[in-house]
Amino acid sequence: MSVSTSTLGVQTGRSRVRSILTAPFLILLAIGLLAVVLAFAASLPVPNTVGVASDLRLTADLIDHHADAMTADANRLGVQARAISGADRDLWIATAQHMASDGASLQAMAQRLRASAAILGDQPTYRANASPVSLSGQATLLRADGQAAVDHGRLMVDQAAFMAVVAAKPGSTITTQDVALMTSDATRIIDAGTRTLALATRLEIGADQLRRGLGQ
Repeated sequence: MSVSTSTLGVQTGRSRVRSILTAPFLILLAIGLLAVVLAFAASLPVPNTVGVASDLRLTADLIDHHADAMTADANRLGVQARAISGADRDLWIATAQHMASDGASLQAMAQRLRASAAILGDQPTYRANASPVSLSGQATLLRADGQAAVDHGRLMVDQAAFMAVVAAKPGSTITTQDVALMTSDATRIIDAGTRTLALATRLEIGADQLRRGLGQ
């Protein structure tokens, strides 16, 4: 009986030792599995950001078309403005130069969109180093560009309305149809800004979703 009790005591002791040695391993295993799960969850593509680089490039291409149209309109108006005489000649020349400058600004905006596309990639949240801060940073840049374009486009709509009054003066060789080009160009600027703002919103939503996925 004493031998059996002794043997039982040895077995119990061994079980305790085994439990003590096994517990840290199980804890480490659980931590490792949790890390894998979190990493997998964090790497899953966020719906609002999938294909965003492709959409940025498509928007940049559209903005380039807007810019080309504006440049052509500016050149046309500039030729007409330099051919006229009178008090409004300098005003028309300055207006044509402003339109050309806006076209160049849109081209630069398109290049910035392409730069953002290159930084983000088509599935920015699928990358191992996906960062909500990076997404938010790109969204902020896009939002600033988009809002500036929308605001300037609205100002140009007002400017076109003013120039329509000038064109309606008796003897003006610049017609209201010519001024209509200014209005079309202003809407192009607004369209470029609106599309860019929509992309910024997608990235902002994606950044928020990624933060929640990372538990931040």
